[in-house]
Amino acid sequence: MRGGKRIGVICVLLAMLVIGTTVWSASDTITEAKRKMLHRNVGDRVYPSSRAVAVDEPEIKAFTEHYLNIYKERGNAFIQISFENKDFLPKRLWNKIKIVLEDGNSDEIDFYTLIISCEDNVFFDVVSYDYALDSERGIEKMKCNKGDAFVIFSPQKEENNTTTLIVRASKKPDLCATSTIMRYIPRDYSGMLVDANFKEQEMHDIYMWKKAKQPSLLSRNFDDTQNVYDGAVDLDGDGKQERIYFRGNEIFYDESTSEFSMKTGRLTINEREFSLEEIAKLNMEKSEFEFKGIEDMQIIDLDPKDKQKQIVFTILKEMEGYESVILLFHYKDGNLSLIGRLKGVFEEQISQHIKEPNVLEIDKIGTGGLCYNLYSVSYRLQDGKLLKENISNQIPKTWSTRITAYVLSDVNLYSSPDASKPIGTVKSGSPFLLLEVDRTDCIKIRDSVTGNEGYLKFEQKKSGVTHFYQQEDISIERLQGLPAWVG
Repeated sequence: MRGGKRIGVICVLLAMLVIGTTVWSASDTITEAKRKMLHRNVGDRVYPSSRAVAVDEPEIKAFTEHYLNIYKERGNAFIQISFENKDFLPKRLWNKIKIVLEDGNSDEIDFYTLIISCEDNVFFDVVSYDYALDSERGIEKMKCNKGDAFVIFSPQKEENNTTTLIVRASKKPDLCATSTIMRYIPRDYSGMLVDANFKEQEMHDIYMWKKAKQPSLLSRNFDDTQNVYDGAVDLDGDGKQERIYFRGNEIFYDESTSEFSMKTGRLTINEREFSLEEIAKLNMEKSEFEFKGIEDMQIIDLDPKDKQKQIVFTILKEMEGYESVILLFHYKDGNLSLIGRLKGVFEEQISQHIKEPNVLEIDKIGTGGLCYNLYSVSYRLQDGKLLKENISNQIPKTWSTRITAYVLSDVNLYSSPDASKPIGTVKSGSPFLLLEVDRTDCIKIRDSVTGNEGYLKFEQKKSGVTHFYQQEDISIERLQGLPAWVG
C-alpha cells in the first residue's frame, strides 16, 4: 500500500506541475508593439516570455483539438507532449502560445513540453523541485479551459543537477493530477541506446484525475518507525465517540541477533483490546496465511448518511510494487465484523477510492498480456458486505496515466487479431494509445496522427525471436514505451 512505513524500496514520485492565471481569452489582445516588448530571443527564433499570452485563441485551440479528439477518454486531466524538435509546433504558434521558462540561459533551451488542458476550469501550478534539499519553488500558475495550452522550456542541465519540474493540476471540488517533466531515451532490454535520432521523436503522456486527499477522521501520532493513532471517532453511529488507540506492526533489523524481527502492535477500542494477529488470522485466506503484521489502520466513511464508519487494516508487505491486502470492518456492540477483504494497488488514503456512496473502486495489476497494466474493480457495500461488481471494458493504464508507446520502424496495422491483410501503417516515431493489452500476440492501439484504431500483431520465429507480423526484419524491440511495471 502507498504511504506508511514499509520494507523495500520506497518510490517517491517527484512529479506535478501546473499553472495559474487565466490564459488566452478574446479580451487578451495586445498591440504589436507591446507584443514585441514581451518577446525574447531563444536560440534561432523569437518566442514569447513567460508572461505573454496568446493573441489568437481559435488558432491555438485548432491545434490542440486534434489531440483532444485522439485522447478523448473520460477522466483525462491533461495531455503532456515532450519534444526536442522545435518544428513539432508550427512556426506561427510559437509567437502566440504561452511560454513557461525555467531558470537558466534561454540560449541553451533543448527540451520542450506542451501541456494541453482536457477540461474547463483547471488550475495549473508549475514548480521547480530540488530533491536533494526536498524543497520547491513556484514558477507559474494559471487557470485553463479545455483546449488551452502552454509550453514549458527546459534548459540544458549539468549531470549533478538535482532539480526537476513538476506540474500539478487541480479541479474543484476534489480532483488532482501530477506530472514530473522527464526525458525519455529509447533503449533496448539491455539498456543500449536504440535510436540515435531521438530528436525526431515525441512522447505523449495522458494524465488522469485522481481524488485528492481529505482530512483524516483519526489523528496520527508520529512515531520514529511505527504508525500510531490516538483519538476518538463515532464508529457505530450511536452519537457517542469510541476511544481508539492503534500502534502498527513494523519489521526492523535487530543488530543483536542479525535478523529481522517484528515490533509488537496494539489496538484498543474503548476498554477492549484486540489482537492484531487474531484479526489477520481469522480473516485471511487459510491457504496463504502467514502473519506479516498489520502496518496501518484508517477510518473511512463510505456513506455519510448512515453514520456508520468503516475500519480499514492494511496487511504489512515485505516489498514495494506488489498488490496490498486490506481488511474492512464494522464496529458494533463492542465487536468487529468483517465486511470485506480486498487485494489491489491503493492510494495513501483509502478514502481516495470512494467512487460514490457505498462504492469503493480499486486498481488491480493485469499481467496476462504483453505488458503490465492497471485496471479498476468496484465493490459495493450491501447488507453489511462488500460485493464485487462487473468489470466493464477498460483502457489499460498505469498509476497516473494512460499507456502510450511508439515504434522505431513503420509497421502494419490490422483490423482484428485474425486479419491477414493490413488496413494501414503506423509510422515510425508516431505515439499511439494502447486500447487492449490482454494478449501476447497483438495489442489494440489508436494512432495519434491519423486517429485510426487497429491491431499491431506479432509472431515468433523458430529461433524464438519475436517480430512484427509479416515483417520479419522488424523485431518487437522496435516497440518502445510499454511499462515494465506499474504500481
